[in-house]
Amino acid sequence: MIVENIAMTHSTAKTTAKSWCFPDDTLGFLGDLKSNNNREWFNNNKARYETAIRDTGNTFCSLIEGQLGDGTGAGYFSKIFRVHRDVRFSKDKTPCNAHLHIAFSPVGKSRAGAAFMFGLDTKKMSVGTGVFAFDKKYLDVFRKTIAGPEGKAVQAMLDKLSRTGASISEPDLKRVPPGFDPDYPRADLLRHKGLAAWFTYDDTGLATRPGIAAQVAKDFKKLKPLMDWLEAL
Repeated sequence: MIVENIAMTHSTAKTTAKSWCFPDDTLGFLGDLKSNNNREWFNNNKARYETAIRDTGNTFCSLIEGQLGDGTGAGYFSKIFRVHRDVRFSKDKTPCNAHLHIAFSPVGKSRAGAAFMFGLDTKKMSVGTGVFAFDKKYLDVFRKTIAGPEGKAVQAMLDKLSRTGASISEPDLKRVPPGFDPDYPRADLLRHKGLAAWFTYDDTGLATRPGIAAQVAKDFKKLKPLMDWLEAL
């Protein structure tokens, strides 16, 4: 579902972001859904879902879009991932996702497909950015860039993010892909098929405290160098 921008000036969004928070029932609903993950329970509690997850998620998206665009003029659109799971090819037949996942993507840019990401479930809250899996074109560009002179600067950027507390995605491959030197100083990066970084919060109660939108926007700002680099590939 693509969330439409709600008319809101950047200054108003910034002010509201300092006081807004998710309602307590956002976490309450996710916990209850995890314990009762079946169609009958969800249908009986659909109104709770619409209020605690869908509607409050839309408000959160508007606030974050305003924060991301503030001072840059860049536009972002949000996507709240659907609650219903595609179980056709999965051994897990539970029908619903007991989490809230949202992506924020730049307007008018496709390129490598990088996005800011927000996740909330019963155990953690995560704030990140990146690309989970490059398509073939950008995977080739990524590897050639990492193996070239720019690779050192990319590694330095990731190291700086790590020092701020961000986690960096692990390599996907066991070996360096063919055509690249396995002894290359940044061989671990060459083993990636995507690249992402994120902050993880074990205290999910943060989501229900005033200022959560401002905190998420602050984390996105820390992660923006990686977002910008991926979009420039």
